[in-house]
Amino acid sequence: MINIFHVFLFLSEIALWIGAGRLAFLLVNRPKNWSIVAFISVSLIFIVIWSFIFAPKADYRMPKLPRTIIIALLSIAIGLGLYLKGDLVFGLVILIGATLLQIVGQYFVAVD
Repeated sequence: MINIFHVFLFLSEIALWIGAGRLAFLLVNRPKNWSIVAFISVSLIFIVIWSFIFAPKADYRMPKLPRTIIIALLSIAIGLGLYLKGDLVFGLVILIGATLLQIVGQYFVAVD
């Protein structure tokens, strides 16, 4: 059954995917064409990896505790990276909001 928490959990996943691409965009920061390529590439790679090992219907889904720890570390790293590169609001949203949502969603709500 889908409730409002699952919707916010999915939105936080999307924010992580976009945040990873945005961080790559800010890190490349030289010709805009390469920054855009970095954004798209990193976002797509992150989505593919997510769909194989973190998604609820993934064939090779990781166990609950390691999955929760890895997702929390990834979201902290992405949020902190965005914050340090000057994207303060989006960085804090991912650093605090997405991290907490993912921890609660992956460890306490997720059905394995």
